[in-house]
Amino acid sequence: MELSAFAHKFSSQSGILALMDDMAKAIAEAGSSEQAVLMLGGGNPDHIPAVNKVWRQRMQQILDNGNEFERMLTNYDTPRGRQEFLTAIAEALRQRYGWNIDERNIAVTNGSQSAFFYLFNIFAGRYRDGTVRHVLFPLMPEYIGYADQSRFEHDLLGLPAKIQELPNRRFKYQVDFLALQQHFVEQSKRKPVAALCVSRPTNPSGNVLTDTEMSQLASIAKTNEIPLFVDNAYGLPFPGIVFCEAKPYWDQHVVLSMSLSKLGLPSTRTGIIVARPELIQLISNINAVVSLSCGSIGQALTLPMIRDGSIFSLAKNTIAPYYQKKSQLMQAFLDRELNAHRIDYRLHLSEGAFFLWIFLPGFPVDAHQIYQRLKSLGMIVVPGSYFFYGLEGQNKSWLREHGSRCLRLSFARGTEELQEAAHLLASTLSTILVEQQS
Repeated sequence: MELSAFAHKFSSQSGILALMDDMAKAIAEAGSSEQAVLMLGGGNPDHIPAVNKVWRQRMQQILDNGNEFERMLTNYDTPRGRQEFLTAIAEALRQRYGWNIDERNIAVTNGSQSAFFYLFNIFAGRYRDGTVRHVLFPLMPEYIGYADQSRFEHDLLGLPAKIQELPNRRFKYQVDFLALQQHFVEQSKRKPVAALCVSRPTNPSGNVLTDTEMSQLASIAKTNEIPLFVDNAYGLPFPGIVFCEAKPYWDQHVVLSMSLSKLGLPSTRTGIIVARPELIQLISNINAVVSLSCGSIGQALTLPMIRDGSIFSLAKNTIAPYYQKKSQLMQAFLDRELNAHRIDYRLHLSEGAFFLWIFLPGFPVDAHQIYQRLKSLGMIVVPGSYFFYGLEGQNKSWLREHGSRCLRLSFARGTEELQEAAHLLASTLSTILVEQQS
């Protein structure tokens, strides 16, 4: 059958498709096999007992409260979301952070992934005046799920991060503001920028942009009269999986995305957008066309927790410490095993989210080959090259030198699984080195 250009874009393999396919198959095999797959590849949150208990209690409260259960399941909400939910989010953010917003600044989407599909295609692509504008990512590597969000090819541009070398085999990515400013001066006429986009914490590296970096990026967006997209799927104000000092950021030039997924509710598919009212109305319009309205379960579950503030304390006192401890454990396992096998490696500073990002300088095979070898041995990771896209010219060499030697590992798993995975990774890398030398 004949397909449109839109269909052809989605008929080919993509990084996010491979990631989700691996995760689903691993979960299925874990339920039917004596030997479960070591699943360090996906972005599924861990099943935190104290958090799961909260969701059970909330569901029971809904079941016990008159016809609240029926209203949650049997009524369409508005295309923008439940009015009471929108009001509660706006009030909470206004009271806690002093942001000048109300319910007109809030929209719900069916997950933040679909929200970014809306946003990228609202701003990037061909305009009525014939120009083609682009989303610019000022800190590569970036989230794998952005790479295929634009309807057209080459609508996304990326700039390599600066690397700050740190003691104890650690490093940290930083925005190269000189390169960013040069891009606007030298390239913006050839490839005009429609929006800037960052994730905070950054998926895959666990990097948290500093408050100063956020202010500088917002200032650049304001100067160039473009929006700054900030994806806080793992960050502030909730789920708050941040292990360093950082403050939530929003102003009139920022489009802030939040999600309930990493709170432990990924299947509710609830994304939250904070933006100017005119953009919120446009997102609402797209919701109506694409899906009529958004799912209600996540909104119903969390509404009273947003009103009384307990969702913020759950994030700060339970979720963030849980993942920070997991991060520390996994780093210790990796340091021990990789050093024992004499592997040259660097770990990105773990500042948030639930991934560790490993760079293997000078390793003789690329990360995709390592991924395939580990997969054959029953361990799933994500090769780093998927997180480097939109690179042009001399920046492409950075992908070959750096990105193709990186791996992303999730530590949202059990302690024994993390320990076993660290050993298998180190021993596999050691075996590959021996093979290459023979």
